[in-house]
Amino acid sequence: MEENEYRQTYRSVNERRCVFEKLINARRASCSRAQRILLAEREGVACHSAAGQQRCQAYLQVLQEKSRFSLQMTDPAQPLPHIKVMKLQGGGVLGLQTCLFPERAGQINSEDIYTILDTGLSYYGDMQKFPFSQIVQAIAHYQPRPKKGTVKT
Repeated sequence: MEENEYRQTYRSVNERRCVFEKLINARRASCSRAQRILLAEREGVACHSAAGQQRCQAYLQVLQEKSRFSLQMTDPAQPLPHIKVMKLQGGGVLGLQTCLFPERAGQINSEDIYTILDTGLSYYGDMQKFPFSQIVQAIAHYQPRPKKGTVKT
């Protein structure tokens, strides 16, 4: 299957692509609103919630804005390379999870993304009030692939 045909078919099969697809496919997080899709021996993730997808997209945009310096982004319009997307997504979700649930500090995998964002919005009231100084630190220190010998939790 040609790449263009694959992408066209993927868009028709997955109308609402998960914003955190890369993180979920890497098995570094889960989401109660996500559904895995298999197509041409590849894996994709769809979102069952239009409102949830919009909220995740808004969070990712705020994360990208707040972590520009940490990720060494000079041009905000330029697409991020895969490794920086993984740091942004993984560190952003894990950082917020750690702020909300300090007893989970040190975990290398995030739990339900939808619940973490829902709890964050309930606790802080607005995404702009999230503790971004701590979240950006988590983004900067996030390891997309755990070091050898690191135990998964």
